[in-house]
Amino acid sequence: MRSIESRTDGPRTGRPRLDSVGTVRIKVLGPLEVAVDGDRLALGGPQQRMVLAILVSRADTPVPTDSLINSLWRDEEPPNGARKTVQVYVANLRKVLGGEEAPIESAAGGYVLRTGAATVDAVDFETAVSATGAVSDPDA
Repeated sequence: MRSIESRTDGPRTGRPRLDSVGTVRIKVLGPLEVAVDGDRLALGGPQQRMVLAILVSRADTPVPTDSLINSLWRDEEPPNGARKTVQVYVANLRKVLGGEEAPIESAAGGYVLRTGAATVDAVDFETAVSATGAVSDPDA
């Protein structure tokens, strides 16, 4: 398994053109990072990045908007416009990740990140571990 590193000096600030979107690679083993064809993308502020992290942690499973709201404002009362704020964060992430080709979809009162449209390092890791079979305990 190989990790795609950035081919630029820093995060790409523009969004990818829809006709040029390539392989979306999401890295969560370490700092959250997303790259398209090796170019790191600017993911926005901390709450927007948290939305992506939550969706990645529950990849291929719908995450209700209320669950995202509760996670974003866990220690305080969510603002009146919290639902709209989450919608804006998701719209921004979709733009960054390729617009209509983005791996984030609306689903059952929330959103889902489809791993078929993106590669996630943690999912690759779990798949590789599962493929090796049972890991033996050296102390057994």
